[in-house]
Amino acid sequence: MTTDYETLQGVLEGAGLPASAAEAHGAACGLLCAGYRDPDAIVALLGDADGDEELRQTLGALLEATRVLLEEGDLAFDLLLPGDEMPAAQRSWALIRWCRGFESGAGRPDLDRLSDEAAEIRADIAAIADAAGTAGEEDLSELAEYLRVGVQLLYEEGNPPAPEF
Repeated sequence: MTTDYETLQGVLEGAGLPASAAEAHGAACGLLCAGYRDPDAIVALLGDADGDEELRQTLGALLEATRVLLEEGDLAFDLLLPGDEMPAAQRSWALIRWCRGFESGAGRPDLDRLSDEAAEIRADIAAIADAAGTAGEEDLSELAEYLRVGVQLLYEEGNPPAPEF
């Protein structure tokens, strides 16, 4: 099952959900960083739309595909946002919605459990989620790169490898 932006957006709209594809991907990332792997968690978070099976399968595939990329490390992970052919203002709003989704998926952080760097990243994601403006082309690229690397760190801190015996 594909998890490209346009397909995911179409499934969400078809199910009558107000979440954007960026927001859904942010929610998946937040859930994974908080240690959730059950596909029902993202369905419950975004809305079931009366048991829409296509929605459940698509969101489950999104969660799993995102988990695999985060597990791979080596910066294989990237944010699911509209392509560069979209206007910068539209991509800015998508980035804000991605951060809002992340916040809803990750929940309230246990800052005592996070490193200083991870706590700063969480604070930055919350600040972006509360933003009301748009960013320029260069700022968008820098923010997306910062978030990509930051989410990888948050995932690794929230999901440490099992100890070897």
